[in-house]
Amino acid sequence: MQASLESDRIRILAEIAADIGYTQLSLSIKEALVESAAYEAEQALLLAAQGGGSTPAKALTLAAAEACSKAASIADAAGKYQKFGEFSVKSLELRRQVQGHAHPDTLTSMSTAAHALGKQGQYREAEAMLRQVNGKAVCSCELMACVCLELASSIKQHTRR
Repeated sequence: MQASLESDRIRILAEIAADIGYTQLSLSIKEALVESAAYEAEQALLLAAQGGGSTPAKALTLAAAEACSKAASIADAAGKYQKFGEFSVKSLELRRQVQGHAHPDTLTSMSTAAHALGKQGQYREAEAMLRQVNGKAVCSCELMACVCLELASSIKQHTRR
């Protein structure tokens, strides 16, 4: 029941954000949205760890990875880069475990984790991770272009300081 309420809360806040633009939301709403997404991800991780009875473990793990990706995205949009990094790395770990290192979803998660590293000022690590992605397969060109542009922008801002 609690997970359902949290999911509804996230959905409603996300719809509000889509309507008015995320940057216009108040700080308290942003924090509530991040907390709700984090709670949903933690619940999915617990369920995956405990097993869901008739639901296959692989499906639970992928659902947890997706919940972590969602929490990472919301944390990124709210400027909570530590949480962004934590959830993007957890999503990556889960996807590697279930789908392997070369699966497109794993590579997308790796790109997102690289993006999180860049947001945290860990530019060399981010670049190394992006090189791994590029070496394994051609990920979504649009995603890679966005990550590369964001990383370049972060580096440019960092060097100006």
